[in-house]
Amino acid sequence: MKFGFLAILAGVALGVAGCVNTVNDQKTAGIYLSRDKVSGNYKFPLNTVYEASKRALSSLGQMTRESTLLESTNQVRTLEGKVQDTDVWIRVEAASPQVTAVTVQARSTWVGSNVPVAHEVEKQIALELAR
Repeated sequence: MKFGFLAILAGVALGVAGCVNTVNDQKTAGIYLSRDKVSGNYKFPLNTVYEASKRALSSLGQMTRESTLLESTNQVRTLEGKVQDTDVWIRVEAASPQVTAVTVQARSTWVGSNVPVAHEVEKQIALELAR
């Protein structure tokens, strides 16, 4: 009886604490234990960086969704996908007319953050821009 009650209590505690904000202003299951984002700024227009981000995500894994965030004052476009069994979110935002900011977030299903994958995707975006 006590074990069953403790198991239910632990399940409820994990369910309540198990939401993490993503860079596309959504939520995903997980617990935030460490850094899971990598950022970079590029001197290219937003559309150029966005297209490079799409190519980078497609070359490393698969893209599952693209969207535009309309509630933001700056123009913001986002991508979602999977790279090496890791969920990846990319936020491409115009910091100024000549500078575009990119934030890449990567989270594994059970482990949590996966900074090496986020860094690899961000590096691939930079390589795509250099072409």
